[in-house]
Amino acid sequence: MPVRNMRMLTDEDVGLPHDPIAQERAEEFIRAAISYRLKMKAKAKPVSILAVEVPIEDESITILDVPADVLDGIAAELRRIAERPFHIA
Repeated sequence: MPVRNMRMLTDEDVGLPHDPIAQERAEEFIRAAISYRLKMKAKAKPVSILAVEVPIEDESITILDVPADVLDGIAAELRRIAERPFHIA
């Protein structure tokens, strides 16, 4: 997790005149925004991946003149996908 600077920031820090009411409203707004984001994050449902297998006959697919590096790339991608954990909903 990245390091965060949690230093207080007041109106005076950014060159605005001292206004305790505006400062309080700003802090309340920030608290409400953070609370809303946390609620939305808690409501978010995890995405489930659904895989569908479509049977086809071997004779219906023909690959001709494919360079070896392309086939290696396809094989590497298939291995990467196969190694990913999956969840059944």
